[in-house]
Amino acid sequence: MSRRIEASKSRKLGPRSSSLATLMRKSMQFDPARSRIGRGVQNKSPLSPTVSADPFELLRGIDPVAKGRIWLKTGSGKMASWDHLWGEIRGTMLVFRDIDEVLKSIENPVPRTPVEFLKIACVSGVDVEVKRKWGHENYLKISKGESKISIKFDDQKVFECFRSVLFMLAPRSIPSLHDYRLITAIGAGATGRVFLVEDRRTGEILAMKSVDKDTAVMDSQTSYRHAVDERLLFEKLGNRHPYCCEMKSSFQTVRSLYYTFPFYEGGDLFFHLYSKKLTITEHTAKYLLAQVILAIEELHKHGYIYRDLKPENILLEKEGFVRLCDFGLSKRLDKGIPLGRTNSLCGTHAYVAPEMIFDGIYGHSVDFWTLGVFLYQILCGKTPFRACSLAEVEINLKGGFAWGAEELSRDARSLILGLLARDPNERLGSERGFEEVKSHAFFTGVDWVGLRQGRLPEDGLLFYPDRYTEDGVQGKNPSESLLTKNFDLNEWQGLTLLEDDDPDSFTDSSLWPPADIRKFPLATRLLIGFGSDGPLSLLESSCK
Repeated sequence: MSRRIEASKSRKLGPRSSSLATLMRKSMQFDPARSRIGRGVQNKSPLSPTVSADPFELLRGIDPVAKGRIWLKTGSGKMASWDHLWGEIRGTMLVFRDIDEVLKSIENPVPRTPVEFLKIACVSGVDVEVKRKWGHENYLKISKGESKISIKFDDQKVFECFRSVLFMLAPRSIPSLHDYRLITAIGAGATGRVFLVEDRRTGEILAMKSVDKDTAVMDSQTSYRHAVDERLLFEKLGNRHPYCCEMKSSFQTVRSLYYTFPFYEGGDLFFHLYSKKLTITEHTAKYLLAQVILAIEELHKHGYIYRDLKPENILLEKEGFVRLCDFGLSKRLDKGIPLGRTNSLCGTHAYVAPEMIFDGIYGHSVDFWTLGVFLYQILCGKTPFRACSLAEVEINLKGGFAWGAEELSRDARSLILGLLARDPNERLGSERGFEEVKSHAFFTGVDWVGLRQGRLPEDGLLFYPDRYTEDGVQGKNPSESLLTKNFDLNEWQGLTLLEDDDPDSFTDSSLWPPADIRKFPLATRLLIGFGSDGPLSLLESSCK
């Protein structure tokens, strides 16, 4: 299967294409005939008439790691002048804003006023040089190829912050699809396809998720917000949590968004529960659920609700720890947790909370409900409610939850009932959030501080799949067979990457030199700020 997918990949991707920088004159002025980045793409695949796509929505959500008053000079020669602007670094993007508008918004902030940009440029892969003027090091020269810009600063602290961040960003590069060799398909969900890949640059084995822009981003306003929220969440998490899936890199093409992650070779929990008939004791379930709680709690701290808990979204590490994955349905609440509310109906039928169906408006309470469904499922081997349609979901929820012949302890029953309270105001977690859940008697003996630091007692680990016998996989070499033995590859036969006309040119790294977006608007299919070789939120510490 891997050979067939590899051949399909090489046939569909086509030759490497020229950079978007070719749309700009080397003198840093634009060619009006080729001014739109991604020009012509929308004609090939038009947006849904209900989608209002803003290429800067993601960039606005990324917090600046450096900001302040700057002087910008583009081009060279006696005719080049210095412009007084407000400069910021957001992710890998250097952005320039109207300084008067920024200072006015600082003095008199108006809620929900969108941030407006004048010029933008990607600083990944640039050359940065410190210049001395008037006896001070407050002048930066930034170049890529034959194009260069100069920035000087009035404030020494602002200069030092920009210098520090730029020197960290400059060596980093945004990957492209050509940097990865496809091995085989290993999964698919509502919003994306997942492949096992090898990083050609390092030889590292990774998982790569592809999201079709036409069917999972640009098809509706809700999908568009989900795509933006998912990317922002990875930036917020910053690979600092032991039980949340880590993002290694992100990039985009005309047709797709891509993420790469560490390959968690244990596979997903669903595979072991139902294909390997894994039995989970209450003791093991206690620590499994505790890890999941800490992961979802981290999302809540950043103002997100998860909404998609199920065994398929719990990945197993080699050491036996778990990782919460697939944040495609996560929602950033404008008012944060616990005040924020939303109204979109999503998730898995068996996990849908009553307030989603009957109230239409809900908040973080839905994640507590899914914890109850999840615990019941891993202990009893089935979900408390079974449904294949929303109509069946409504019937089940109206009937309420009833115990069967399950042999569970009193504490396990109490926790499940508390989490499955139909009224979200009476549900466990409604008053004190996760602290209320973690203090339940079911979790007696759990060292929550140690667990958050990645310390787990050996008898609390799930059996790592190495203990299962390996099934032979025809047509695969032994190394690939070993890598994928905890995945049902037959389920994903025939799954391939989407065809892409121009996989290299539709990227953030092509946004150089600085583009004056007032004169030359960008294509709506481009999510500015999406590309990265990992979360950049850790750069914040360089300016503190």
